[in-house]
Amino acid sequence: AELQNGCVCCSSADDLFSAVQNIVMRSKEYVFEHIVVELSGVGEPEAVKKNWAIGLECTMPVALRTEVKRVITVVDASTFGQDWLDTRQAQERNEQVQGDRHDEKNKARLENV
Repeated sequence: AELQNGCVCCSSADDLFSAVQNIVMRSKEYVFEHIVVELSGVGEPEAVKKNWAIGLECTMPVALRTEVKRVITVVDASTFGQDWLDTRQAQERNEQVQGDRHDEKNKARLENV
């Protein structure tokens, strides 16, 4: 399942609950061991965990049948070292990439995030 422009981080967002419930309900005879949720670059994993805990407190059916066990981060290994050592804020780095007319690859990467 895929969330198109859905929010999974803010406390009023039910998009993730609905998507996971659809996946769980579609496969009643097979129990999933894992469901991987990939957040966008602006997603806040801690907020997702907190929302899941709130869903459990509110006895949302999907929260009762599932749990958030781990949060992992995936990074672009080819640029991680350079980004890690860059002391500028992300917004400053993004502005530089957007202003650089010679590096279309980086601009495309930012637009797709």
